[in-house]
Amino acid sequence: MTDRNPPRELRSAILTAALDARPAGYPDPEALPPQAVPYGLEVRKLDVLLREATAAQWDTTVLGGMTARQLVDHLAGNDRSLAGLLPLDPPKADVQGASPEQSYRTWREQAFALLRHAVFAPLAGRVDFAGLSMPLGHAYLNRAFETWIHADDIRLAIGRQADPPRPAHLRSLADLHIRSLPTALRLSGRDHVGRGARISLTGAMTQEWFISLSSNTPADADRPDVSITADALEFCYLAANRRTPEAVPLTVTGDREVAADLLAAMTFFSDE
Repeated sequence: MTDRNPPRELRSAILTAALDARPAGYPDPEALPPQAVPYGLEVRKLDVLLREATAAQWDTTVLGGMTARQLVDHLAGNDRSLAGLLPLDPPKADVQGASPEQSYRTWREQAFALLRHAVFAPLAGRVDFAGLSMPLGHAYLNRAFETWIHADDIRLAIGRQADPPRPAHLRSLADLHIRSLPTALRLSGRDHVGRGARISLTGAMTQEWFISLSSNTPADADRPDVSITADALEFCYLAANRRTPEAVPLTVTGDREVAADLLAAMTFFSDE
């Protein structure tokens, strides 16, 4: 009888390629609900980045004096905050003084637990997360946004190129942020009751939004007080506090004082 087992070298190569495509324990992206797909892809990208990181890269200063390892710990902590609102048992680990391997494992197990929850439970209902009451699906988009931004922080610190989200995902992340702007304006004391703004994003994706400049009152969508046009990716970097309004090419028409308040409120919910 002929031995049908593949050569050991071939089996090893196939397993390596499979893990590169979808790490062990990683849910099938096609099984994820749409609002969890951006988070799933950004987790996968960061997982690959961290698996390839050297000891020196883990100790690289990345953001605000934090090393890459401390930033991963910070990311895991925010993921854990969402997990604590869900009916699942989040991995528990004391990351203080943890090794890179421990920090990586804690973050990975936490992120994968959130993704498995999204596969097996509907993303229904609302949660109080990141300073806002939001639909659970939006909380997953929040995790996608921060995972991408911090992964790019690490990439740039260790000399790699930024790796932005896919255009369709970028649209979802921009939409999430734009919808939060009326609340950000109110909480920062910059709201303008009865007034509105049109925000147009171009570049990787194109879409237009009209928002009220106060979370308490509507505004006339046909007569915006200010219009702002910007590149979609640069807009998201601005929302993440990775750009200043002066550094982002913007086209502003209408009331410039209102525009200045709107731009100043953009980073209100940015944690870093």
